[in-house]
Amino acid sequence: MRQHAGLPVILLLYLVIGTLFAILTPPWQAPDEPAHYNYVRQLAAGHWPVIEPGDYDQDYLVEVVFNSHFAPQYSIEPFEYEDYQPPLYYLLQTPVFWLFQGALLPMRLLSVLLGAGVVSLAYAIAGRVLPGRPYLSLTATAFVAFLPQHVAMLAAVNNDSLAELIIAGILWGLVGNRG
Repeated sequence: MRQHAGLPVILLLYLVIGTLFAILTPPWQAPDEPAHYNYVRQLAAGHWPVIEPGDYDQDYLVEVVFNSHFAPQYSIEPFEYEDYQPPLYYLLQTPVFWLFQGALLPMRLLSVLLGAGVVSLAYAIAGRVLPGRPYLSLTATAFVAFLPQHVAMLAAVNNDSLAELIIAGILWGLVGNRG
């Protein structure tokens, strides 16, 4: 499949928009971000996360998230309810955590980069499914790249970006080379 000139433009715009989401979204305002962050924090400290009773404290969650909107006097450390997740995303994030002393933005930017792989694979999949129709491939790619809530999730610390990348890679392999 020959690459269309529009793909680099879409990827560049996605990276700019994703980076802006990562920068401008206040800390912990992405769904479940504190719990995903704490998974990485536990790995970085040398501990395999294990979900235990009390990791999901609904009363504390309501108080911190909904009543106080993450007021600084509340710690995010008790949010450990994502400990049941498979570890690959969090293992990829651990060196970033170490390198940037746990800073949230670099971790979000790694998710944005993984999202760029999702966008690229969307183009490749559409090209295999719709050969000879590069504008439809670009339309599908733009949809994946610019759907606002999708970009917001790809610009947060959570395992969605890697999960989507793996699924897109599998789908790309399944649609095979059609021509």
